[in-house]
Amino acid sequence: MRILLDTNILVHAYNEASPHQKVASSIIKSAKAGEIEACIAQQVLFEFFTVIANAKRVESPLPPDKVAELCLDLWECDEIGKIAASELVPRSLQPR
Repeated sequence: MRILLDTNILVHAYNEASPHQKVASSIIKSAKAGEIEACIAQQVLFEFFTVIANAKRVESPLPPDKVAELCLDLWECDEIGKIAASELVPRSLQPR
């Protein structure tokens, strides 16, 4: 079974103030190690960036350059499958 790493998992994993940080972090580590089948969508990374870098959304926001580094690390991880936006758009709706 393949899981989708959603925004909530990422925010909890990288937010040290989260009561779910330990569990969420272990999911990310397992996905990066290839121990569980996981995938991630571009949209999730965009949402993660806007949440974890915003002081209005998390108690201890991360600096944007650190968040960008985390996003690139997740997107470039070979063990995590990618869902690109073009794959989500039905062929009949794609520009010709």
